[in-house]
Amino acid sequence: MKTIIQIFFFVIFLNSFAIFSQIGINTTNPKSTLDIVATDSNSPSNTDGILIPRVNNFPATNPTSDQNGLLIYLATTVGNNAPGFYYWDNNSVSWNSVTNTKNVWLINGNTNTNPNNNYIGTKDNTDFIFRRNNNHSGIIAINNTSFGNNSYRPVGSSSNNTAFGSFSLSSTTNGNSNTAVGFNTLKNNTTGYSNSAIGALSMTNNTVGNSNTALGIYSLNNNTTGNSNTSIGSNSLLMNISGNENSSLGNNSLYNNTNGNYNVAIGTYSLYTNTSGNNNTGIGSYTLTANSTGSNNVAVGLASLSFNTTGYQNTSIGNNSLNNNTIGFQNTAVGTFSLYKSKTGNQNTGLGSNSLYNNDSGSNNTAIGFNSLYNNLSGNNNSAFGSNALFSSTIGIGNSAFGNQSLYANTGNYNSGFGEFTLKANTTGNNNVAVGSNSLENNTTGSFNTSIGRNASKNNNTGENNISLGYNALMNNTSGNHNISLGNNSLSSNNGSFNTSIGNNGLVSNNSGNYNTAIGYNAYNSGDYNNSTAIGYNTYVSGDNQIRLGNFDVTSIGGAVGWSNISDGRLKENIQNNVVGLDFILNLKPVTYNYNFKAIDSKSQNNNIRYSGFIAQEVEQTAKKVNYDFSGVDVPKNENDFYSLRYAEFVVPIVKSIQEQQKTIEALKLELELQKQKNEALEKRLKAIEKKLK
Repeated sequence: MKTIIQIFFFVIFLNSFAIFSQIGINTTNPKSTLDIVATDSNSPSNTDGILIPRVNNFPATNPTSDQNGLLIYLATTVGNNAPGFYYWDNNSVSWNSVTNTKNVWLINGNTNTNPNNNYIGTKDNTDFIFRRNNNHSGIIAINNTSFGNNSYRPVGSSSNNTAFGSFSLSSTTNGNSNTAVGFNTLKNNTTGYSNSAIGALSMTNNTVGNSNTALGIYSLNNNTTGNSNTSIGSNSLLMNISGNENSSLGNNSLYNNTNGNYNVAIGTYSLYTNTSGNNNTGIGSYTLTANSTGSNNVAVGLASLSFNTTGYQNTSIGNNSLNNNTIGFQNTAVGTFSLYKSKTGNQNTGLGSNSLYNNDSGSNNTAIGFNSLYNNLSGNNNSAFGSNALFSSTIGIGNSAFGNQSLYANTGNYNSGFGEFTLKANTTGNNNVAVGSNSLENNTTGSFNTSIGRNASKNNNTGENNISLGYNALMNNTSGNHNISLGNNSLSSNNGSFNTSIGNNGLVSNNSGNYNTAIGYNAYNSGDYNNSTAIGYNTYVSGDNQIRLGNFDVTSIGGAVGWSNISDGRLKENIQNNVVGLDFILNLKPVTYNYNFKAIDSKSQNNNIRYSGFIAQEVEQTAKKVNYDFSGVDVPKNENDFYSLRYAEFVVPIVKSIQEQQKTIEALKLELELQKQKNEALEKRLKAIEKKLK
């Protein structure tokens, strides 16, 4: 304003208005050469004042030295010149703004600035200070920068610090290389160094902690001496005091950690309750939320290990995996909802969605596959590999299931199933082993069964102590016990007990027969008998209590010694001397013949051997004729059976015949001797008569 008045007087003088030494307007007592007084200083009118010439452009012809100081008011923007008062400066031959807008920084904004020339700052090597209400509000120094009410003011030996926000780094004395952005960030830091805090109230209480990073409101708010922590997210690591080398990413992650070390929490509320637990890793919202002192846990996925408190060395990967674990330790869960309800169980492994889902206190279980060991509650030492394997097992112990739906309905103990649908229907059966797709599939309560091969013992239900090895071996057995089946299709129709079959198709037709044995391919392949044995390929059995050695194509059976029959007198009762001898033997009709084995077994090949022997039916009739209970005839036991002869049995009646003949011979010899004696006596008499006649 002073400049304007000076210019005004200059104009007055130029116009030679020097009538009086002092001129007063609206006053009779001027106080200066020109004294203009408002009509009412307390309530001036809108016409009180001086109007300077108003122009819309600068004069086309510049003023001269005579007009040096000429004052005008530019009403419009001209080039880079904004509206305002301008005076002519003849020395610089230019119109200059009275307000000097070209060389000042206006509080209502500036235009036409040049960043190379227009700036706020100093040109010498001194600090640039900001103040608010005369309080320190920032500094730009060589190594330190701060901005904000009561923000960092370099004291002591502190350097390389950056602070933005009210009270940020306000207490730092000797701490170096800190960065604080936000209200109260690193407010109480004194000597801590290499910390970075971004977000209101982040790391507010840190004093000497070093190398920490906090991003988010209240992140690492209570940290005082903890070092090398990383906290990203509002309230993350909020309660940490002295814990070291923790990493937290997500709102409220590691919220309550105070002195726990080496923890990693990524996700909202992950490791929220952790206080002193160490070496935990939580990745996903609500992971390890309730963990307090548990250590060495790994949780990956939404809410995995969410309720863990003191459990340790657990690994959980997948949404809600090991969600309810509290104090269980050394568990591994991989897959959504795996080991979901497990609380106190230990050393379990669940791999696959819903594996070991309902496990509560069961321990030492391994489940790999969707829904494997799904309903296990307190069962221990079980292993399940495959979708729905051991699905229904709740309290079972020591079971192993490998394959889709293997041991699906099991509640029993110590069962092993290897292959799809093995032991699928087993409920309370124990100590069973099934290897091969569908083996022992329908077993429910049967125990101590061993089945190896596809469909082996498939339909066994309550049968126990059975062994089957081979495709379809013992396939249809339901309640038979103590059977052994080795070979494809062997005993496949069986429902009897105490049968043994070794070889493909052995005892294939047996249904209810018991105590049978078949050794060899296709041995005993038809019939339903008891206590019979067939040894050899395609050996045929036609009734109960038989032993058949070899098929009908066998032409020689023998060995180095003869066949021995038990004949101990101590075992014999009702002994009688009634063997028929010559009467039986002399009525036998020896014949020669060829066998037609095809009449029995179409697979047999008739040979050209000419056999010698008897017709069994004729032998039977002869024995009846002489009233002899002869054991050498093996009569048919059923319509499928046929006559057989025990040729060794013929020795007995032959011996009897020889004995009878020997008696006859001895009698004849005696008779002959007597006749001889008579002849000799007669001869003597004849000689005596002849002698007398001479």
